[in-house]
Amino acid sequence: MKRLLLLASLMLSTGSPTAISAENIPFITYHNAPPFIVDNDARIGLTYDLADMLSEQSEGRFNFVVDALPRMRLNSMLERSPSLVVPWVNPRWFKDAKMERYLWTSGYMPDSNAIISSAIRPIEYTGPLSLIGKSLSGVLGGRWVGIDALVKDGQIKRINTSSYLSAMRMVLLGRTEATIIPSPVAKYLISHENLSGYFHFSARPHSNYFRHFLVKGRPDIQRFLETQVAILREDPRWKATMASYGM
Repeated sequence: MKRLLLLASLMLSTGSPTAISAENIPFITYHNAPPFIVDNDARIGLTYDLADMLSEQSEGRFNFVVDALPRMRLNSMLERSPSLVVPWVNPRWFKDAKMERYLWTSGYMPDSNAIISSAIRPIEYTGPLSLIGKSLSGVLGGRWVGIDALVKDGQIKRINTSSYLSAMRMVLLGRTEATIIPSPVAKYLISHENLSGYFHFSARPHSNYFRHFLVKGRPDIQRFLETQVAILREDPRWKATMASYGM
């Protein structure tokens, strides 16, 4: 009996799998619109599904904890937090095209940013210069590659909003001429807000890109997430999860 008690004590002191709790990892996103975040309180949305899947795949090592913040608050966290993970992002959006400022995984999801205008005043995008003289609505803190410089020079007028839906409504009300929104967000909102037929998608999007994981301060987490890239690209169960959000 004493021998059994001693063995149990040694297992606990050396860290048996059941005795070790997963490390909470901040999983910070500024993509706080559906389908990424549908209901914060109920933990519904693609970001929650992604965090849960990654936590499970880590086999008890990590517990990815979702926190949805505005982009400007995320920028502040990146400056002061020693470690965190940001899903759904691209190095160019963080002025890190060479992937030297932060740790990055390979791209795991192809996507695009749509140029959306009113169906009765459609705009076909042919490049940043085609938007000169026009007004655009966009979420505060969001960056538009190739267009921000024209906004800064006053050649394009930008009106900031608090959400993607607000940016789309600005177009619908005629207060701006177009907006730039991630394609899956736009399609989800049009479907769930009964806005079908009101908007025109330019045949050419603003940009095509891959979404990556940004990791700050934790090479071990970056290595783990890199092992998950192939799963996120190919796994039928994950594809079914995305399909459930219309993606």
